[in-house]
Amino acid sequence: MKNMTKGKRALCIVLAVLILLFASAAFVQFGLKKDIYGKTICTAYGIIGSMKRGEKNILLEKEIALVAYPAEDIMAGKTMAKPEFTLWLVNATYPLAEEELKNVNMCEIGNGRTLCTEAYENLKALFAAAKEECGDELIVTSGFRTHDEQAALYVSMPAVAVEAGTSEHQCGFAVDVKTSGYGQRRFVMSRGGRWTDENCSRFGFIIRYPFYGKKTTMVTYEPWHLRYVGYPHAEIISRMRITLEDYYGVFENGKYYEYGDYLISHQTSDDGLIYLPENMGDIKVSPDNMGGYIVTVKIKIGRASCR
Repeated sequence: MKNMTKGKRALCIVLAVLILLFASAAFVQFGLKKDIYGKTICTAYGIIGSMKRGEKNILLEKEIALVAYPAEDIMAGKTMAKPEFTLWLVNATYPLAEEELKNVNMCEIGNGRTLCTEAYENLKALFAAAKEECGDELIVTSGFRTHDEQAALYVSMPAVAVEAGTSEHQCGFAVDVKTSGYGQRRFVMSRGGRWTDENCSRFGFIIRYPFYGKKTTMVTYEPWHLRYVGYPHAEIISRMRITLEDYYGVFENGKYYEYGDYLISHQTSDDGLIYLPENMGDIKVSPDNMGGYIVTVKIKIGRASCR
């Protein structure tokens, strides 16, 4: 009888827990949406998302033959590598100088807004996929801002805006989005917002300020703020569940790592040189705005990548 009593008691506890979880889920789904700013539901969704574990050991270190090139020549387009700027880190610690933008190709994206051409091409693909896969139409609410525009915004809204030079919107690769009726924190309440959170890395974008990343970004959860870093970097960051600040520390300086059909290296270039694999495939080099560079190599199909 005692064993039966203990068994029934355990069963009752399990049922009670299940009922509580079901009630909590229903409350999150229906009750918390009463917050017109979406703060509560946004936090709840962020907490749930933060419970997912990041993947480890998805990068494989590779030893390859390298050739040294002056960083200055690479960024001037004098080598086989293509200079780009998609992996700039821009924050309060590493502000971006306005003159750095002279080599970034910008384009009009409508409503008087501009964005880096490469980022915009991938953003259009993301928008089209969102419409097809979840039915929501995504809308751009903010794109590139000049130094003066950011300075004026900071003066008028110091509680929410950041100082000129420290905003990602000044690099040309950041964009704020919404769906009809669901902007800012409410964005994650929409089908499009949740779809974007789960799928934007397919198109080279990351949620720049994830809920779990506040300690490193020093910015609260912003599910509407997308940052283009390109492929495969967005996918790696998303799978590892880290922030852009964390990403540079994933790589040991100067070493190359394989991810699918790509080789990646983070180099500080203390000697003024960047070490590239020769005749391996398409090579892109982006400064990190911290004095270093990220090298991304798309490996030629059918070619051995290591020795």
